[in-house]
Amino acid sequence: MKILLINPFSSFKSAGVPFKLPNTSLATVYAIIKQAENEADLCDFQILDEPDLKLIDHYLDQKRYDIIGITVSIDVLEHVSQLITYIKEKNANTPIIIGGPPLLYQPELWLRETGADVAVIGEAELTIPELFPAIKSQSDLRNIKGIIYRSNGQFIRTQSRPRLKQLDQSPFPDYSLYDLEAYFRNPNFRWLFNDKRGLYLMSSRGCPYRCAYCCSGGGIRTYKTNQIILEIKLMIERYKLESIFVRDDIFTYNQERARAISEFLGETGISWACMTRPNLLCRKGDKQLIELMAANGCETIMIGVESYNQKVLDLNLKDVRISEIDQAIENCQASGLRIITFIIFGLPGETEESIKRNFEFIKKHEVEISANILQPLPGSKIYDDAIKQGGILDEVQYLKDFHFFWDREDYLPVNMTELPDEMIIQANIEAGKLRTKPTNIRHS
Repeated sequence: MKILLINPFSSFKSAGVPFKLPNTSLATVYAIIKQAENEADLCDFQILDEPDLKLIDHYLDQKRYDIIGITVSIDVLEHVSQLITYIKEKNANTPIIIGGPPLLYQPELWLRETGADVAVIGEAELTIPELFPAIKSQSDLRNIKGIIYRSNGQFIRTQSRPRLKQLDQSPFPDYSLYDLEAYFRNPNFRWLFNDKRGLYLMSSRGCPYRCAYCCSGGGIRTYKTNQIILEIKLMIERYKLESIFVRDDIFTYNQERARAISEFLGETGISWACMTRPNLLCRKGDKQLIELMAANGCETIMIGVESYNQKVLDLNLKDVRISEIDQAIENCQASGLRIITFIIFGLPGETEESIKRNFEFIKKHEVEISANILQPLPGSKIYDDAIKQGGILDEVQYLKDFHFFWDREDYLPVNMTELPDEMIIQANIEAGKLRTKPTNIRHS
């Protein structure tokens, strides 16, 4: 089979500059396609400065594809809808499949609004090897688990597919279709990797916590440590990397595992960064773990603080104490790590006093800050509450407007507090003046 993969244009920005990232999920899909000995090309809109639908002509005019696959993230609904309309005007009979994290929570909405033929719900590792041959042979799709598709004007959702029990069933992402040099030149990309050639590494999926603003909760699954070590070796060799960002939500969750991966990264001599939570940096043994990480090339650690007010943390199910935040920062500073902390203005329970506390935190610890206004994510408790309370009246328009989150620091999509909009917006603007280099980290 000949398959065209598409990485759509995203307006994702940081500090007003487009933040270009090669899509890890699409790289994994390409690896699955290669395992089945199929051919694939990549049409990458993400490396463009502005979306130009005519980029697709270069591919459609030269080859006849059996399937077109498009990865989606929360901010690309409008572009993908326009793109599929454009494709169907030229190739009306080529089946179009979409996949990505948003389809876990709003599969019918995305299928309906984009005009795609099939949507993969959840992880693709087991679905694609069944789905692609079935589409090629024009077989009945009803027995393919984990999809929703169009049939005679109806949306048919098949039986759910269980999540992978063992992540080692998933192949390593293959970035060879990407023009990685174009990404390495992006200013924000280079800033994230300390001006070095770097890529993301996912050593786990999910999170066992249930924060109200997040949709990653529900459990954590990890790759075997020896598999991650092998992937690191291959990534460094294949892509000539100088840096890696371990993109797990909570890298330090399992101390023994984090220690083993850190030690191997140290053996490679490259620099690296990771993300985690405050309470996973101040347990017994965490100070020693942080020291080991720093000694083995970890330069940057990103910590989800969200609020420096205990009532706000509790109301949003953060399961973190203020004392743990302070201890986590002190432990990381003692090892000389560069620290970036996330703050969210406008969480439910936010008050004038809690906003003041956030600024006290910024001044007290003198760490880099990524401050943002709350943007409820589909699949999160806060999003569901916003629907129930009438804060989000039109889910489609809400998704189409999502790019304002990157484009405008004065954009407040939903006010989940009793504060005036202007107070929340101004707090975010003022925090933006204090941070050294803002960043936004999203799920791909």
